[in-house]
Amino acid sequence: GQGLKTVTAEEFRLVDQQGRPRALLSFSASGEPSLALLNQEGTRIVWLGLSEESGLAIRDADGKTRIMLSLDHSGETSLILRDRQHKTHSFPP
Repeated sequence: GQGLKTVTAEEFRLVDQQGRPRALLSFSASGEPSLALLNQEGTRIVWLGLSEESGLAIRDADGKTRIMLSLDHSGETSLILRDRQHKTHSFPP
């Protein structure tokens, strides 16, 4: 039978039929892994990764972060929501 196969790389790019990157699995400048999902214009709409505050970010079509769910290095969580006028609503633990 066939065994599992492993593919190793420093970055994986999922491109659409026009060759535009639509998803990236890569490392940040600080060497931490992240996954980004991009719209057709190349804006990173969804980001999931590790950093000083690991978490999940969802951006609007303008690239402005609207939702941020994070976990800091001490284990504290936070949820931040921004409306269209970028008024911030924070929900600390």
